[in-house]
Amino acid sequence: MDRIRPDTPKKQHYVPQFLLKNFSYRKKHKIFAFDKSRAISFGTSVRDSASENGFYNLNLDGEKHTLEHRLSKLESICSSVIKKDLQE
Repeated sequence: MDRIRPDTPKKQHYVPQFLLKNFSYRKKHKIFAFDKSRAISFGTSVRDSASENGFYNLNLDGEKHTLEHRLSKLESICSSVIKKDLQE
């Protein structure tokens, strides 16, 4: 786990964008989402979907930490593998 730094993204995706983009349309990467509480579907961007501010941030013993940076590195590795598999 890393300490929160100034470059730690505020918006953190719990479904990686590289996965969501495979379900998107248009160059702006739009997808459809469904709000279960209101029972409505709507178009939105991948950038704004499946994310929350500070989702991977933790406060441990008074110090602020995040998993975001390490997950980002892992997502970079995974995205190249998945992209290769999708092309085959």
